[in-house]
Amino acid sequence: MTLSGVAGAVLATDSTLATLPIAAVVFGTLVGLIPLARWMSLKGRRSGFRLGVGLGTLGAILALSGLAVDNFWLFTAGHFFIGLQQGAFQYLRFAAGELVPEKHRSRGISLVLAGGVIAAFLGPWLAFLGRSMGLKSMLGLAYAPILILYAVLVILFVLTPELSSATHVKTSNVQSAPARNLMAIMGQPVYLQSLAGSAIGYALMIFMMTATPLAMQKAGFNSGQTSWIIQWHVLGMFIPSFFTGNLIDRWGHRPILALGLLAFTIDALVAIFFQGMWSFWISLTLLGLGWNFLYTASTSRLTHTYRPVEKEKAQAAHDLVVFTVNTLVTYEAAQLLKLAGWSGLNLWILPLIAVSAVLILFPNRTEKKRSLL
Repeated sequence: MTLSGVAGAVLATDSTLATLPIAAVVFGTLVGLIPLARWMSLKGRRSGFRLGVGLGTLGAILALSGLAVDNFWLFTAGHFFIGLQQGAFQYLRFAAGELVPEKHRSRGISLVLAGGVIAAFLGPWLAFLGRSMGLKSMLGLAYAPILILYAVLVILFVLTPELSSATHVKTSNVQSAPARNLMAIMGQPVYLQSLAGSAIGYALMIFMMTATPLAMQKAGFNSGQTSWIIQWHVLGMFIPSFFTGNLIDRWGHRPILALGLLAFTIDALVAIFFQGMWSFWISLTLLGLGWNFLYTASTSRLTHTYRPVEKEKAQAAHDLVVFTVNTLVTYEAAQLLKLAGWSGLNLWILPLIAVSAVLILFPNRTEKKRSLL
């Protein structure tokens, strides 16, 4: 994701198409969510993750070939398949929650997200080397290691047994009950609150993160300074994952969701009333922290809204809505920044945070009585 925009700008004959490879990743994720969930329900989690690795490998090869022959559309097609792979890997956090006892479910989900810490260092470093060494070096530094990583993942998924939650799940009337239709599952207040938390948290994060490089460029900062801010933003997104699960286990979902909304609020206020490099640093770091708390707690909360036989469709519907919203706000960020400016953009999200607090934090009896599932 860090390098695709740079490479796209070099390969595209029309500069307005430079970010199309990134859009192809998002679109591929959307397209893959439902079919891959269905595949996993029939063949198992491991088979679905192996299929995802295969699609990602094909995507990396196509992208690598597109760079080698200077073909923008081949490069973009490769990113679509990488998006399909990401669609499969969205279910890793759910799989982690299914493999541990229920009391540790939040920790399992949280620790999977912690893997993103690597991206905070690897992405900007590769982008820097790619810019300084040219397109061909960028090719070897980015997509070749991806192929190696996929090869390692194939070995892991071949050697490990099928993922199953049976070891940690106690038999009950709830778990042996027949599956409900999707509307019945999504109509539950807790499901809707979980969905709202994930969708709003992700949308606010990607909305502001997309606008940040443009705002910093307009403010006179160079690309190195922008990369440093984005790096801290990514660290804010993923470092808390090492302890967010423990906090959820100790305090529950609602307090962590409230802390996430508070972080978003302070982030917006800092951006509105202060200017300069440190303002961007504090604001974007808090933006990442707010995303982590909202997304982790909402995902954990979601796992209490469906029966084991319903998990694939419940999870797929959740992620489909989240990434559809993400796709829409990604394209609006630049336009709103142009109209309102950086401070105005942050001022605009404050009412949305207030509405989100009412939607996400409002207590309901269903959450207290899980036997209703």
